[in-house]
Amino acid sequence: MRAVVLHSAVAPDAPPDEKDVLVQAHFFREVLHRLGWDVVLVPFQSDLGAVRRTLRHLRPDVVVNLVETVEGTGRLIHVAPALLDGEGIPYTGCPTEAVFCTSQKVLAKKCLTAWGVPTPEWFDPSRPPPPWARESAVIVKPVWEDASVGIDQEAVVEMTRPEVWERAVSRARNRFGPDGFFVERFIDGREFNLALLARPGGVEVLPAAEMDFVDFGLDRHRIVDYEAKWAQGSFAETHTVRSFSVSEEDRPLVERLSALARRCWDFFGLRGYARVDFRVDRAGEPWVLEINANPCLSPDAGFMAAARHAGLNAQAVVHRILHDALESRSARTPHGKAQGPSLGPGKSFGTSPEAGPLTLRTHIRPSDVDAVQRLTAQTGFFNTEEIAVARDLAQQSLTLGAASGYFFIFAEQDGRVVGYTCYGPILGTAGRFDLYWIVVDPAQQRRGIGKALLEEAERAVRHAGGQRVYVETSSRSVYEPTRQFYLHAGYAWVASLPDFYGPDDDKVIYCKTLASAS
Repeated sequence: MRAVVLHSAVAPDAPPDEKDVLVQAHFFREVLHRLGWDVVLVPFQSDLGAVRRTLRHLRPDVVVNLVETVEGTGRLIHVAPALLDGEGIPYTGCPTEAVFCTSQKVLAKKCLTAWGVPTPEWFDPSRPPPPWARESAVIVKPVWEDASVGIDQEAVVEMTRPEVWERAVSRARNRFGPDGFFVERFIDGREFNLALLARPGGVEVLPAAEMDFVDFGLDRHRIVDYEAKWAQGSFAETHTVRSFSVSEEDRPLVERLSALARRCWDFFGLRGYARVDFRVDRAGEPWVLEINANPCLSPDAGFMAAARHAGLNAQAVVHRILHDALESRSARTPHGKAQGPSLGPGKSFGTSPEAGPLTLRTHIRPSDVDAVQRLTAQTGFFNTEEIAVARDLAQQSLTLGAASGYFFIFAEQDGRVVGYTCYGPILGTAGRFDLYWIVVDPAQQRRGIGKALLEEAERAVRHAGGQRVYVETSSRSVYEPTRQFYLHAGYAWVASLPDFYGPDDDKVIYCKTLASAS
């Protein structure tokens, strides 16, 4: 499997905010290599024809989209995902529309206001200031740039000081052009960042980070400006401290921030990963400052800090971002009901009069993805969604290997897959595994294939340090042979969840404690 890491082209004399993308690119390359991918780094140029020819030559299975600027500006950030859409290549992170709508800060604020999400008031500096601004502190911000580009202490001004106001507007106009900046009400208060990471069936809001402005005097505005992010060793950089400590008093506030972050994810159609930045005013009211599609993933950046605080290492984060890119992103459950209505222990396993010997295989091949879908459909016991889930797990196992958490064993006869099982560790437990599927070709059932697959899976679990195996199936009468199959194999009933799959269709859970591996 090949991944292209598509990143901003960076000039040798580029500022630190642009050079940081190279840190992210090498981070992804290192993690993807550990996951078994062939990785190629490709700088994104404004010559789209050349980029297209490079991608067509490399034929990647997925592109990691790390394009943050094009020729030093964020105005064209949406061009990279648009090109990938046109080429039909899966890519990580947010889709074109979400990248455009969130990167154009004024457009994002208009959307937030229309959706009833609180965001600070703003105005176009080419027009007379509205009444609220004349007695307020405001901040002059670029429309397109991220990473605190163009934000410094002088960007925050009092409208009652005309000379300071004119200087701030002149600086912004000279740097970003007459339509490249806007003015926003300055929210004097606390600042929070909430990172969001896709997961199967939805999104996870990672632990909230508050930016603490340590020892900031009255002469310094409490903002995360360019100096705080990029001037190593400066006062702002060393005294702007990220904290994940949440007091009991702040828990309701963090819950409100999390709910707003989820609304932004849904409203803008964000994918993969994102970050929402908030200010909280003196009255405790939250305000959305920005939605950051595809935020920085450098190991020392805020997103990865939040992930580590949530117990996720770099490999887990990359795994989930890749999974989101490679899948349809439709919300669906990751597990299917264990199958085996006709898998009663057979008397023979090895040969049949019409065919050659049966063999077991523990590594997955590209052709197995289709085989899993075919076998699951042939049983007649699973709906379209469950069949898609089975294929999804096989694709994850093929793409990500052990990092996927899904392991397959295949039974073959004459080179054709006639059965499979899928199992994996249960995250957050010690030595507990789920047995997700056992499926056998209906024409090959009652030959002991299911029993052999189950025993091989148990053997693999033991050697992986597993102590208990759990299996879930349905209470419907048609699944009675399945339940008897597991009871005969030494599994014990441990729980039933009424109406779990549907009315009068309970989830029945069995468990087996394994002997230690010798």
